[in-house]
Amino acid sequence: MIKVFILTALFPLGVFAQGSTTVGDGGNGVVCKTSGIEQGQAQHYRYTLQLLDLYEARNVHGHIFHDKPIIGRDWMSTETTSRVCGILYRARLRLQNVMPLNSKVIQAFKQACELSSRVRIRVEIPQTHDYGRVVVDLPKSCRLVQLGFRQPSGEIWIARNESEYLSHIDLAALLLHESLHPVFARKSDKLALRQFVAFNFSTRGFQKRNLDLATALLEHRQPVTFRK
Repeated sequence: MIKVFILTALFPLGVFAQGSTTVGDGGNGVVCKTSGIEQGQAQHYRYTLQLLDLYEARNVHGHIFHDKPIIGRDWMSTETTSRVCGILYRARLRLQNVMPLNSKVIQAFKQACELSSRVRIRVEIPQTHDYGRVVVDLPKSCRLVQLGFRQPSGEIWIARNESEYLSHIDLAALLLHESLHPVFARKSDKLALRQFVAFNFSTRGFQKRNLDLATALLEHRQPVTFRK
């Protein structure tokens, strides 16, 4: 789901990934400026935020489930962990109804659920440097931002300024993205990884129409062109 939030012009933009055609591995989002509001001497801007995996898919075929934002609640609570795990469980069952999944993919779903209790908020998070291409042209008012980074300890660090504007489904997709890296290990597979993450949250009709392509995607770990 698209979330709207306010950032001040005084906010340091160093957390944003540089450039608009490459993206790091840590779990990225797309931030778009939509309007500005003057309050005293400060300039406030209104933005939208989406996980990149789902942003690309929505702009290509539009078949993504939507979810309510987590704004106004403690999204690291037991309730949030339970809801994220529920989203992942239902997504896995839906996918298994249309295609077989190997043990590594099933394990990735389970690990993503476990990671939901290991999310930590940080003012800044490390920026990754292994890149993949973005399949949609970002408007000039949009830029890439790194939302998550997985630590060697297993913790998932999420940038504080974006954390409260993720929906449960965006958070579930982000954790699944992180957990699927061992399945999509080669550097050329970053787009394929994002495509597979988004496929898990697409409608049943879309999944059935593209079953053969998704099977090839998972088998060869290379990007495909889905049917609308």
